[in-house]
Amino acid sequence: MKKFLAAFLCAAVALSLSACNDNAETSKDDSKESSVTESKDNSENSAENSENSSAGNSENSEDTNSSANGPETSDVEYADASEEDFGYTDYKDGVEITSYRGKGGAVRVPDTLGGKKVISIGAVAFENCTSLTGAEIPDSVTEIGNHAFEGCTGLTSVKLPGSITQISLYAFFYCESLTSVEIPVGVTTLESGSFGNCTNLTSVKISDTVTKIDGAFYDCTSLTSVEIPDSVTFIGNESFYGCTSLTSVTIPDSVTEIGYAFSKCTSLTNATYKGNTYDYEHIDDLYKAING
Repeated sequence: MKKFLAAFLCAAVALSLSACNDNAETSKDDSKESSVTESKDNSENSAENSENSSAGNSENSEDTNSSANGPETSDVEYADASEEDFGYTDYKDGVEITSYRGKGGAVRVPDTLGGKKVISIGAVAFENCTSLTGAEIPDSVTEIGNHAFEGCTGLTSVKLPGSITQISLYAFFYCESLTSVEIPVGVTTLESGSFGNCTNLTSVKISDTVTKIDGAFYDCTSLTSVEIPDSVTFIGNESFYGCTSLTSVTIPDSVTEIGYAFSKCTSLTNATYKGNTYDYEHIDDLYKAING
């Protein structure tokens, strides 16, 4: 019996030692596998971090270059509007757009409606269309009517063709998102309020066919400078009233009549008149116009 127990205990010990060895080998293998996996993961993470770092540096480099070269600008993408979006009146020589009922966005106004060319954007045609972000006017149009785009507060850009000869009263009044405008060759008069209260308007290019500016740009509070062409002979009351960011203006010697055009231009520090002293002293209210 004692011999049997001794044999049994020896067998048990042998099994225990064998299990321990197996566990040790398994642990060793697991450790090696874990070590290899961890090393591989670390290597992959390191490569990924290096790649991300390289990409990030590349992007930062591009951003720096972009910043150095100035912001990139892209043209507004205008979409053709459907004929069903417009109401219009038919005249002998063409049609006048009287209303717009489209969904807005940047709209390319058609050059024909009902088989006849569009010759005019009528009074209040787009008034208070706040969803309108852009308007490309066709070169068949010669006139922008009174209040045509008034209150289009989302309008950021407008393309005016060279065919236009008249921009009427309050045509773009309170288009507060409009940032720049180029007055086409052919326009001779900028009517009262035509671009009034365009509070984000920073750039204005006036063509050398304009002879009269009559209260056109009042309360354009972001306008910092304006170049008045030699063609202008008249600058009416409140033409640049309340343009609080306007710092400089040059008035050509062609101007023979001027009203209180620059009142409340609180930042205006550089005003130049190109005419001689005699003209300066004798043009009605020129000194008051510049000095507010």
